Amino acid sequence: MQKRLVDAQRLARVGFWSYRPQTDTLEWSDLLYELYGLDPKSFAPTLEGLFALLDPVDAEQMRARIDRALATGQGWQGDLRIQRVDGEERALQGNAEVECDEDGNVVLIRGIRQDVTELRRSEQLLREAEEQFPRFV
Repeated sequence: MQKRLVDAQRLARVGFWSYRPQTDTLEWSDLLYELYGLDPKSFAPTLEGLFALLDPVDAEQMRARIDRALATGQGWQGDLRIQRVDGEERALQGNAEVECDEDGNVVLIRGIRQDVTELRRSEQLLREAEEQFPRFV
C-alpha cells in the first residue's frame, strides 16, 4: 500500500511536508525536494530555509498562514511562487491541514505541494488573448 501511495504522488507530481511546532521540525518528501530543485543530502528543511526559497511577498503570507494555523487550528490552501536554486521560478499550489491534541494545541501541520507553473502560464496566456481579442456577441 505504501508503494502505491508513493507511486501516486510521483505520478501526480505531488510532494508532501509536515511541521511539528513543539520541536520546530519540518520534514519533506523526496518529490518536494525535487520540486524545489534541492538535494536532500545538502538541504535540511527548516521554516527559515523554506521562507528563503519563496518570493518575499509569498514568504510573508506563509509566515502569516503558519501563525494563523498555530493560533486557530485552521489549515489553508493557495499558491506560492518559488525561486529554485537553479534560478528557475515556479508556481506551486498546495493545501495544509492542522492536527491538534485533546487540549486543542497544534501538534502537527501537514500539507501537499504540486507544481502548477505550466497551468498558471497557460491561464495567463488565455487572459492576455481574451483581452486582445474580445468576444463579439
